[in-house]
Amino acid sequence: MTPTQILLKREYGAVIYDLGLRLRSLDDHDERSRQAQLVVNLMLKSNPDARNLADPQPVLWHHLLMMGGGELDVDCPFEMPPIGPDDLAQGKPERLDMRLRMPKARHYGRHIEQLTQQAARLTDPEEREGAIITIGRLMKAFYRTYNKDAVGDGLILKDMNMMVDGKLLDIPLARIEAEHLFDSTMVAGNGPGQPLNDASKRFGGKKGGGGGGGGGEFKKRKR
Repeated sequence: MTPTQILLKREYGAVIYDLGLRLRSLDDHDERSRQAQLVVNLMLKSNPDARNLADPQPVLWHHLLMMGGGELDVDCPFEMPPIGPDDLAQGKPERLDMRLRMPKARHYGRHIEQLTQQAARLTDPEEREGAIITIGRLMKAFYRTYNKDAVGDGLILKDMNMMVDGKLLDIPLARIEAEHLFDSTMVAGNGPGQPLNDASKRFGGKKGGGGGGGGGEFKKRKR
Protein backbone atom coordinates (compact mmCIF):
# COMPACT_ATOMS: atom_id res chain seq x y z
CA MET A 1 0.00 0.00 0.00
CA THR A 2 1.42 3.38 -0.99
CA PRO A 3 1.52 6.39 1.38
CA THR A 4 -1.25 7.99 -0.68
CA GLN A 5 -3.44 4.91 -0.35
CA ILE A 6 -2.83 4.81 3.40
CA LEU A 7 -4.03 8.42 3.65
CA LEU A 8 -7.10 7.65 1.52
CA LYS A 9 -7.95 4.68 3.75
CA ARG A 10 -7.77 6.93 6.79
CA GLU A 11 -9.77 9.67 5.05
CA TYR A 12 -12.71 7.52 3.94
CA GLY A 13 -12.46 4.59 6.36
CA ALA A 14 -11.52 0.96 5.83
CA VAL A 15 -15.05 -0.09 4.84
CA ILE A 16 -15.35 2.30 1.89
CA TYR A 17 -11.70 1.77 0.94
CA ASP A 18 -12.15 -2.00 0.68
CA LEU A 19 -15.41 -1.61 -1.22
CA GLY A 20 -13.40 0.40 -3.76
CA LEU A 21 -10.83 -2.38 -4.00
CA ARG A 22 -13.51 -5.04 -4.46
CA LEU A 23 -14.84 -3.27 -7.55
CA ARG A 24 -12.00 -4.91 -9.47
CA SER A 25 -13.59 -8.31 -8.85
CA LEU A 26 -16.71 -7.41 -10.88
CA ASP A 27 -16.42 -8.90 -14.37
CA ASP A 28 -19.06 -6.83 -16.15
CA HIS A 29 -17.66 -3.42 -17.17
CA ASP A 30 -21.00 -1.59 -17.10
CA GLU A 31 -21.94 -3.04 -13.71
CA ARG A 32 -18.48 -2.22 -12.39
CA SER A 33 -18.90 1.39 -13.54
CA ARG A 34 -22.34 1.66 -11.90
CA GLN A 35 -21.03 0.28 -8.63
CA ALA A 36 -18.06 2.66 -8.81
CA GLN A 37 -20.54 5.54 -8.80
CA LEU A 38 -22.17 4.02 -5.71
CA VAL A 39 -18.82 4.01 -3.93
CA VAL A 40 -18.05 7.58 -5.03
CA ASN A 41 -21.39 8.70 -3.60
CA LEU A 42 -20.59 6.96 -0.32
CA MET A 43 -17.21 8.71 -0.31
CA LEU A 44 -18.95 12.07 -0.66
CA LYS A 45 -21.43 11.29 2.12
CA SER A 46 -18.71 10.11 4.48
CA ASN A 47 -16.44 13.13 3.96
CA PRO A 48 -18.24 16.42 4.73
CA ASP A 49 -15.11 18.42 3.83
CA ALA A 50 -15.49 17.36 0.20
CA ARG A 51 -18.74 19.29 -0.02
CA ASN A 52 -16.81 22.52 0.41
CA LEU A 53 -15.19 21.97 -2.99
CA ALA A 54 -16.78 23.70 -5.97
CA ASP A 55 -16.94 20.36 -7.83
CA PRO A 56 -15.98 17.42 -5.60
CA GLN A 57 -16.82 14.63 -8.07
CA PRO A 58 -13.55 14.74 -10.12
CA VAL A 59 -11.51 14.66 -6.90
CA LEU A 60 -13.50 11.72 -5.53
CA TRP A 61 -13.18 9.76 -8.76
CA HIS A 62 -9.43 10.35 -8.80
CA HIS A 63 -9.23 9.15 -5.20
CA LEU A 64 -11.21 6.01 -6.10
CA LEU A 65 -8.83 5.23 -8.97
CA MET A 66 -5.84 5.68 -6.66
CA MET A 67 -7.46 3.31 -4.16
CA GLY A 68 -7.48 0.71 -6.93
CA GLY A 69 -3.79 1.28 -7.67
CA GLY A 70 -4.54 2.32 -11.25
CA GLU A 71 -6.04 -1.10 -12.04
CA LEU A 72 -9.72 -0.14 -11.80
CA ASP A 73 -11.23 -0.12 -15.30
CA VAL A 74 -14.43 1.94 -15.14
CA ASP A 75 -16.17 4.62 -17.18
CA CYS A 76 -15.50 7.88 -15.36
CA PRO A 77 -17.80 10.86 -16.01
CA PHE A 78 -14.70 13.09 -16.06
CA GLU A 79 -11.32 13.02 -17.79
CA MET A 80 -8.99 11.77 -15.10
CA PRO A 81 -5.32 12.78 -14.81
CA PRO A 82 -2.91 9.85 -15.11
CA ILE A 83 -1.86 8.15 -11.91
CA GLY A 84 1.91 8.57 -11.60
CA PRO A 85 4.44 5.91 -10.61
CA ASP A 86 4.70 7.33 -7.10
CA ASP A 87 1.03 6.45 -6.55
CA LEU A 88 1.50 2.93 -7.91
CA ALA A 89 4.73 2.13 -6.04
CA GLN A 90 4.05 -0.76 -3.72
CA GLY A 91 5.26 -0.65 -0.15
CA LYS A 92 5.58 -3.46 2.33
CA PRO A 93 2.28 -5.38 2.44
CA GLU A 94 0.27 -5.22 5.62
CA ARG A 95 0.23 -8.25 7.89
CA LEU A 96 -3.06 -10.07 7.98
CA ASP A 97 -4.79 -10.20 11.33
CA MET A 98 -5.65 -13.88 11.62
CA ARG A 99 -7.75 -13.16 14.69
CA LEU A 100 -10.48 -11.49 12.62
CA ARG A 101 -13.78 -13.32 12.78
CA MET A 102 -14.91 -14.74 9.45
CA PRO A 103 -18.02 -13.04 8.04
CA LYS A 104 -21.29 -14.96 8.15
CA ALA A 105 -21.63 -14.67 4.35
CA ARG A 106 -18.08 -14.86 2.99
CA HIS A 107 -19.02 -14.09 -0.63
CA TYR A 108 -20.08 -10.56 0.42
CA GLY A 109 -17.05 -9.90 2.59
CA ARG A 110 -16.55 -8.70 6.13
CA HIS A 111 -17.04 -5.03 5.26
CA ILE A 112 -20.54 -5.51 3.83
CA GLU A 113 -21.41 -7.23 7.11
CA GLN A 114 -20.00 -4.26 9.04
CA LEU A 115 -22.06 -1.83 6.96
CA THR A 116 -25.19 -3.90 7.58
CA GLN A 117 -24.57 -4.00 11.33
CA GLN A 118 -24.02 -0.24 11.42
CA ALA A 119 -27.26 0.26 9.49
CA ALA A 120 -29.10 -1.86 12.05
CA ARG A 121 -28.09 0.64 14.73
CA LEU A 122 -29.74 3.58 12.95
CA THR A 123 -32.80 4.71 14.91
CA ASP A 124 -34.52 6.80 12.23
CA PRO A 125 -36.71 4.49 10.07
CA GLU A 126 -36.11 6.49 6.88
CA GLU A 127 -32.36 6.56 7.41
CA ARG A 128 -32.38 2.81 8.05
CA GLU A 129 -34.43 2.26 4.89
CA GLY A 130 -31.92 4.22 2.82
CA ALA A 131 -29.13 2.14 4.34
CA ILE A 132 -30.85 -1.15 3.53
CA ILE A 133 -31.40 -0.10 -0.08
CA THR A 134 -27.81 1.04 -0.57
CA ILE A 135 -26.31 -2.10 0.95
CA GLY A 136 -28.77 -4.33 -0.90
CA ARG A 137 -27.57 -2.97 -4.23
CA LEU A 138 -23.93 -3.57 -3.37
CA MET A 139 -24.70 -7.10 -2.14
CA LYS A 140 -26.55 -7.91 -5.34
CA ALA A 141 -23.56 -6.83 -7.42
CA PHE A 142 -21.07 -8.78 -5.28
CA TYR A 143 -23.30 -11.89 -5.33
CA ARG A 144 -23.15 -11.94 -9.14
CA THR A 145 -19.36 -12.00 -8.93
CA TYR A 146 -19.54 -15.52 -7.44
CA ASN A 147 -22.77 -16.76 -8.99
CA LYS A 148 -23.76 -15.85 -12.54
CA ASP A 149 -27.35 -17.00 -12.01
CA ALA A 150 -30.03 -14.41 -11.35
CA VAL A 151 -30.31 -13.51 -7.69
CA GLY A 152 -33.67 -12.67 -6.16
CA ASP A 153 -34.29 -9.80 -3.78
CA GLY A 154 -35.60 -12.32 -1.24
CA LEU A 155 -32.20 -13.98 -0.97
CA ILE A 156 -30.45 -10.62 -0.52
CA LEU A 157 -32.94 -9.67 2.18
CA LYS A 158 -32.49 -13.04 3.91
CA ASP A 159 -28.70 -12.70 3.88
CA MET A 160 -28.88 -9.17 5.30
CA ASN A 161 -31.17 -10.41 8.06
CA MET A 162 -28.74 -13.22 8.87
CA MET A 163 -25.85 -10.75 9.28
CA VAL A 164 -27.69 -8.84 12.02
CA ASP A 165 -29.64 -11.69 13.65
CA GLY A 166 -33.00 -10.33 12.54
CA LYS A 167 -32.56 -6.83 13.97
CA LEU A 168 -32.63 -4.82 10.74
CA LEU A 169 -35.27 -5.47 8.17
CA ASP A 170 -38.45 -3.45 8.11
CA ILE A 171 -39.06 -3.10 4.36
CA PRO A 172 -41.53 -5.66 2.98
CA LEU A 173 -40.08 -7.90 0.28
CA ALA A 174 -43.11 -7.24 -1.91
CA ARG A 175 -42.32 -3.52 -1.94
CA ILE A 176 -38.62 -4.10 -2.67
CA GLU A 177 -39.53 -6.24 -5.67
CA ALA A 178 -42.32 -3.96 -6.92
CA GLU A 179 -40.19 -0.80 -6.75
CA HIS A 180 -36.93 -2.50 -7.81
CA LEU A 181 -35.25 -0.99 -4.76
CA PHE A 182 -32.21 -3.27 -4.95
CA ASP A 183 -31.59 -2.53 -8.64
CA SER A 184 -29.02 0.26 -8.92
CA THR A 185 -30.33 1.40 -12.31
CA MET A 186 -33.96 1.78 -11.24
CA VAL A 187 -33.89 4.92 -9.06
CA ALA A 188 -36.35 7.39 -10.50
CA GLY A 189 -35.37 11.01 -10.92
CA ASN A 190 -31.60 10.49 -10.99
CA GLY A 191 -29.46 11.49 -13.91
CA PRO A 192 -26.93 9.18 -15.59
CA GLY A 193 -24.26 7.94 -13.23
CA GLN A 194 -26.05 9.22 -10.13
CA PRO A 195 -27.90 6.14 -8.80
CA LEU A 196 -27.90 7.09 -5.15
CA ASN A 197 -28.93 10.74 -5.15
CA ASP A 198 -32.38 10.03 -3.73
CA ALA A 199 -31.72 6.64 -2.20
CA SER A 200 -29.42 7.07 0.74
CA LYS A 201 -28.30 9.32 3.51
CA ARG A 202 -24.73 10.15 4.46
CA PHE A 203 -22.86 7.13 5.69
CA GLY A 204 -19.32 6.67 6.87
CA GLY A 205 -17.03 6.64 9.81
CA LYS A 206 -15.11 9.34 11.54
CA LYS A 207 -12.04 10.60 9.78
CA GLY A 208 -8.90 8.91 10.89
CA GLY A 209 -8.43 5.34 11.97
CA GLY A 210 -8.92 2.33 9.81
CA GLY A 211 -12.28 1.02 10.89
CA GLY A 212 -14.62 3.28 8.97
CA GLY A 213 -16.28 4.32 12.22
CA GLY A 214 -19.70 3.53 13.44
CA GLY A 215 -21.28 6.94 13.66
CA GLY A 216 -22.26 7.25 10.05
CA GLU A 217 -25.73 7.87 8.78
CA PHE A 218 -27.70 7.64 5.57
CA LYS A 219 -29.75 10.35 3.93
CA LYS A 220 -33.46 10.02 4.19
CA ARG A 221 -35.10 8.84 1.00
CA LYS A 222 -37.19 11.41 -0.76
CA ARG A 223 -40.73 10.27 -1.14
